[in-house]
Amino acid sequence: MESYAVSKIDHIIKSHSGIGVKVLKLQLFACPNISAAVLDKWFVTVIKPGIEELSLEMSSLKKRTEYNFPCSVLSNKAEGGTNSVTFPLLLCFSSYGDSWLQHKLDKLAWMLQMDRTAQVKDIRLMGYNEADTVCYARTKPPSILPNIESLVVSSPNEMTSTPVVPNKFLHLKFLEIYLKELFASLPSYDFFSLVSFLDASPALETFILHVEQQFERHDSILDGEPTDLRRILHDGHANLQNVTITGFNSTKSMIELTTHILENAPSLKCITLDTANFSGKNHLAMGECSPMMRGGILEARRAFEAARRHIAGKIPSFVEYKFLEPCRHCHFGY
Repeated sequence: MESYAVSKIDHIIKSHSGIGVKVLKLQLFACPNISAAVLDKWFVTVIKPGIEELSLEMSSLKKRTEYNFPCSVLSNKAEGGTNSVTFPLLLCFSSYGDSWLQHKLDKLAWMLQMDRTAQVKDIRLMGYNEADTVCYARTKPPSILPNIESLVVSSPNEMTSTPVVPNKFLHLKFLEIYLKELFASLPSYDFFSLVSFLDASPALETFILHVEQQFERHDSILDGEPTDLRRILHDGHANLQNVTITGFNSTKSMIELTTHILENAPSLKCITLDTANFSGKNHLAMGECSPMMRGGILEARRAFEAARRHIAGKIPSFVEYKFLEPCRHCHFGY
């Protein structure tokens, strides 16, 4: 199966000169043993001036632990000239292997840093089995990829709170984070720690947070009220205009994060809090949701009450506030 897939991809790439190709997406989950030489040949053939997006998706490697991306292809000389070509590039990396994603981005970003002509503007980090991908994204990319304008991070197993570090995303305008919480028995993620991302991104205009959960929270802010909320007051989010949170829940840290945004984003225009899981959204059915588990429905009701008590009264008059509850499809069977 693998040799057949590699052969088909190779045939397609050989038929291309690379000129005019803007997007290259390689999905190689069925090819865990593909050789570095083959990958190099494909990249050299297709990546030419004008490329805008490079996406590499593959599983963890069984027989090979190293692959050094040929960054020289990102600084090809213009034909007949001496000036290097600058690529406003989108890099997308997905993996199903322990620490594979973080290891590969470490090596690639270091090489791109050595090659100053590669101006990486957009990064997508999609971890499937790796832990703490969000924590990694906050720590490493700011210093090694300083020109990032758009960052999308997905983590199915975030066990560590986002750290406060001095590294800055000085040009970041768009931030989207996906968090999947699989087990109700594990400690809840500290959503308030995501303030570290906001603090590090003075140019940020759009912040989107997706939380996937199917259980009722065991650490709801509604339990044991009243409570003191953590607060950090400063003017670091002056450009933040649009905020969306799907999978909004009743945890204290979620309320703290939302309150922080309302108190520290003077340019905020719209904030949307959606209690339905992002994973349940059926984009083919005009935005309606798929049925949610009973625990998710109960938590959505608690989230509504938590927002009513702790969020609604803090919305500035100039901010459009949208609170979305699960639709009738979500309630199917409950």
